[in-house]
Amino acid sequence: MIGLSKRPVWVALITAILSAGGGSFLHAQAGNQGGDAAPAARASFRSMPSGDSYYPAAPYPYYPGYYYDPYGGYLSGAADVINAQGRFLVNTQQAYLSREQVRQARIESRRRSFDEYLYERERRPTLEDERERARLENVRRSRNDPPITEIWSGKALNDLLLAIQQQQAKGSRGPTVPLEEDVLKNINVTTGANSGSLGLLRDNGRLHWPLELTRSDYDGERRRLDELAAQAYKQALDGAVDARILREMSSLVDNLQMRLRRSVADSSPSDYIKAKRYLNDLDGVIKVLEDPNVSKFANRKLAAKGGTVSDLVTEMSGQGLKFAPAVPGDEGAYVALHRALANYMAPPDSYKSWDPLTK
Repeated sequence: MIGLSKRPVWVALITAILSAGGGSFLHAQAGNQGGDAAPAARASFRSMPSGDSYYPAAPYPYYPGYYYDPYGGYLSGAADVINAQGRFLVNTQQAYLSREQVRQARIESRRRSFDEYLYERERRPTLEDERERARLENVRRSRNDPPITEIWSGKALNDLLLAIQQQQAKGSRGPTVPLEEDVLKNINVTTGANSGSLGLLRDNGRLHWPLELTRSDYDGERRRLDELAAQAYKQALDGAVDARILREMSSLVDNLQMRLRRSVADSSPSDYIKAKRYLNDLDGVIKVLEDPNVSKFANRKLAAKGGTVSDLVTEMSGQGLKFAPAVPGDEGAYVALHRALANYMAPPDSYKSWDPLTK
């Protein structure tokens, strides 16, 4: 269509002259032929648009060779819509894929977290493991030169006793370590119902008061306790102790403790500590006198016995006994027994299965 609409330039030029100025040109020629004196009209050309006369004038410039096809625009728009719909579907599927990948990542993270929990649970020490570790640490501390106060209180001795009992239960034995009878006489034992002992009444119920409590301010309570202690020990040898004696002894001990606290400024620190400790031991004696088995303690049926450390541990295991705290005058015997128990337990050695510190 574009080829047919084009015509030669000279045809367009002549057509423009005839349509615009043809009348004036002819009129000028006629005037000249008639001999009219008037000046001949002069032909002029007007500028015409250089467009195709088949197309109306447009506000936009004409570009040769360009033709706007309305059907092509429609198809182009439809293609854009189809492309947009396709991109939308692709983006939607990519969003679904991304969401599924996120779900899979969460599942994988949860699985790894669970696997990590199982690993940590398997490797983490249990409460029993922690308790056993603490026990072994106590055994190590009690064997390797513990504080002297832990020996006197019986704690170090009981830690070693428990370790040796566990090894003997497995059929393991340590070396032979002899024990002196005089040492065992000054070792106090208990069934565990209380921490006291009859150590203060060992001399037939006679009390040996510390220096601070021999002051005249304590004469009344001290003399009365001497009488009651002798009566209580005599009754303990035969059986139960009279409850009235125990109540009065407990009241007198409370009075002495209260008065001792009031006179702390008049005492030296060491004397006050010794007196305080003695009254605490005396309070423990009263608790033992209340025990139904007090006669067995008084007659030494329940006591530390054995010619060797192994025999001592076996005897105490059979009677269900533990070491009670030392009373004034027993400190040397406790230190000697601790050394014997520590010698029975050699240092950790992987070739000695009886050692409680060897795994």
